[in-house]
Amino acid sequence: MSILSKLQKSSFSWLSLQEAFVFGVNYGLLILLAKLLSPESFGIVALLNLYTGFFAIVSGLGIGKLIIKERIVSTTKLNALFVGNLLFSVVIFSISLIALPLYIRLYFSEIVDYFLLGILSLLSIFTSSFYTFISSVYIRDKKFTKMAKLIIVSYIISFTLTMVFVYFYRTTLSLLIKQIIVNSIPVIVLFAYSGLKIRWVFSKKIIHHFFSFSKYITLNNLFNYFVRNVDYFILGKFFGKDIVGQYSIAYKVLVTPVKMIVRQIDKISFPSLAEKSNDLIAFKKYYLANIKLIIQTIFPVVIAIILFSDIIVDLFFDSRYDKLATLISILSIAALFQSVSSLVGNLFIIGNQTKKMFQLTIFMLLLLIIFLLVGASTNNIYYFAWSYVCAYIFTNFPLVNYFALKPFKIPIFGILKIMLMPILVSLLFLISIYFLDYFFSINLYLKIGLIIICVGIIYLLINKKIRKILNI
Repeated sequence: MSILSKLQKSSFSWLSLQEAFVFGVNYGLLILLAKLLSPESFGIVALLNLYTGFFAIVSGLGIGKLIIKERIVSTTKLNALFVGNLLFSVVIFSISLIALPLYIRLYFSEIVDYFLLGILSLLSIFTSSFYTFISSVYIRDKKFTKMAKLIIVSYIISFTLTMVFVYFYRTTLSLLIKQIIVNSIPVIVLFAYSGLKIRWVFSKKIIHHFFSFSKYITLNNLFNYFVRNVDYFILGKFFGKDIVGQYSIAYKVLVTPVKMIVRQIDKISFPSLAEKSNDLIAFKKYYLANIKLIIQTIFPVVIAIILFSDIIVDLFFDSRYDKLATLISILSIAALFQSVSSLVGNLFIIGNQTKKMFQLTIFMLLLLIIFLLVGASTNNIYYFAWSYVCAYIFTNFPLVNYFALKPFKIPIFGILKIMLMPILVSLLFLISIYFLDYFFSINLYLKIGLIIICVGIIYLLINKKIRKILNI
């Protein structure tokens, strides 16, 4: 049985269903809240979450990777890791709470009102840390199907509770309450059905090993966080909250479908890649098969979004989101390359190159800041978005892939070769619809139908597995 066949078995099917369901819930909530709230509300929450995200990364400390990589099954060790992570999260939350007024002064005028919203945002420090811990226990044992079913149930509960709250409170607070509900319910459900009994176990030896393993991973994750979000730090200083809000929504519109696929392949591939690390031929074959699956699945959809982002805005948003369509198109270009690089972090960890990964991330962050400052100086949000795309394509993508792939003798040109055919085929079919609409102004729903048909044809042409299933 081929690698792609194994990926398409029960676990991957359930994980795909889970992500499709989560995708639907998150998109539904995004569209509903966008109609009820202003772009400025989304901008406010985006900037608050920007601050929270930094501390959430610190509190996580790469605990999930440690549990999976070393296959920790001892209840004592797991409890010691959980207690150590909990205590550390409390410390990080306290520090973030003390420093919160300083951050608010950078971006907001009314400190008291935004401080209360900031506290709600900071609760994600705990939910993020707990989710990483408990989900890694399921991934360690490859209980993907069980985890997927539990997450689907938890999102049904989360969606119901969020809808009730949003119906009565149509304010910026709704975005943060939605965030708390959606983040906490899955954690509660996963813990309840994990069979893991949490007890107070404190072990200096285990915690010391945890910190030793995690130090470079955490440092790298922090700088990676800045690489992924430095655009928001700069954006908040140069542009208004409404622009930040539209930019954040554009990012969610394109990143959500990409993450929906990549996250599940990452969950399945990391344990398997770790097992194959001593066999370079099998490792290379498995890694390229995963990249091929990501590219074949994501590229047709993202290229369609690039060309027809206006349809998304026309269907789901209103005139207040006047810059959204163009921002979606520009940022989607970066999403193509980000999806291909989504697994390279695993290669650094498996190859014990976390220090090099950290050094490389610092260098890329400096380059990205230079690109973004040049874009921000134009006071044009579109030029700013293009500066982000150019920085990623011409610096981040080649550097990260080169250094991650080199120890495993995987050529970066092999990755580019896999990317080429899906890009050419997708552009050939979808641009034809674009020009057809440009010259003849096709009806909106007819255009959507043609796009769906074209994407289906593209999948048939670039994916041999689909053709084999359909006997084509």
